[in-house]
Amino acid sequence: MQKYTHTYTVRGCDMDPEYRLRKDILISYMFDCSSRECQEVGMATFDLQQERRTWVLTDLRIDYLTDKMPYWRGEVKIETWSRPVKGLRWFRDFEAYHNGVLIARATTCWSIIDEDTRRPVYLELPSVKFVQLPELVFPDYKPAKLQPIERTDFSSKFKVRAFDIDFNMHLTSMRYIEEALEAVPLEQTTGKSLERIEIKYMRECYLHDEITVSVEKQAEGFAHQLYSLDKESEVSRMVTVWN
Repeated sequence: MQKYTHTYTVRGCDMDPEYRLRKDILISYMFDCSSRECQEVGMATFDLQQERRTWVLTDLRIDYLTDKMPYWRGEVKIETWSRPVKGLRWFRDFEAYHNGVLIARATTCWSIIDEDTRRPVYLELPSVKFVQLPELVFPDYKPAKLQPIERTDFSSKFKVRAFDIDFNMHLTSMRYIEEALEAVPLEQTTGKSLERIEIKYMRECYLHDEITVSVEKQAEGFAHQLYSLDKESEVSRMVTVWN
């Protein structure tokens, strides 16, 4: 069975100051590719919401295999497939190619939750329609609860705006990553290349929630922790590796 694929063209709004694709934007290409397959098999969020259910992302890891991402108007082909579904969690893997060269690989873990209880429900997916393969991009990787930071070297704060809300009416998963990266001063990463992002989504955030981002500098990068002042609890932990 072939992997599900879609090709994206780097737009002006996807570029960094060097006219190259921003590495965090590549994640959004992967999410979109996943959504396209879900829509084609009748498992998109708007399909699930008819039964008061929806998708949520719980874990993500992406490794970047190059420090030179495609330029503006370059093409990126995303390949994706899922593993056989078990219980409450659904794993989907990705590979990204530019001019036939593998530039990144990623794995994600998803759940379907009840919109009223916000609790996971057992997955009943049309496995004959989804591309399911035993291949793993990270054979030894298992989602784990990332360790809390021990000190705060850098910090920032933001408030969830209407612009940040997705179809689940909560803070979109990309904004967690963007705000966590934004909390690191530019001089700390100038001349370095982002090699890995690993994030654990712990709680949902909603419109007008105030979130603090605390960052601890580590030997190979940074540990990022997002905390909701409204909920008085952590909402996400993330680790980034730079070289």
